[in-house]
Amino acid sequence: EVGFGPADSLDEVFELFAPNGEMDGRNFAKMIRDAKLVGRNMAAPDVDLIFAKAKGKGVKINRKQFVLALEDVALRTKMEYDALVQIIMDAGGPRLVGTHAEANKFHDDKTTYTGSHGR
Repeated sequence: EVGFGPADSLDEVFELFAPNGEMDGRNFAKMIRDAKLVGRNMAAPDVDLIFAKAKGKGVKINRKQFVLALEDVALRTKMEYDALVQIIMDAGGPRLVGTHAEANKFHDDKTTYTGSHGR
C-alpha cells in the first residue's frame, strides 16, 4: 500500500484528490473509502447519492460543493463535521493498493531454466 501521510488541511486533501480544481464522483468515493467511512451508517451507494446532490447539474464539484457534500456525509454517518474532517485529513491523499507476487522457483531460479534460456 502506497499513499500520502496525513494532510494539514481540508484544502490539501481536496487538491490531492482533485488536482485540476474539480473533483469527480470516482475520486470523491475513493476519498470516502480511503478514510474508511463506508460502513459507518453509510453504504457505498449513499456516497454516490451525496455526490449527486452536491454536484447539481454539473459533472464535478468545486471546493464549496465539496464542503457541502462533507456536511451531508457528517449527517449520514452521525458524526460531528469537525470530527469527520479530522478523519479525512488523517487519511491524507489517495492510497494505491496492489498485489505483490510470491516467489516462484521456476521463474526466479535461473538454474531451472531449460533450452536456449538456460545458457
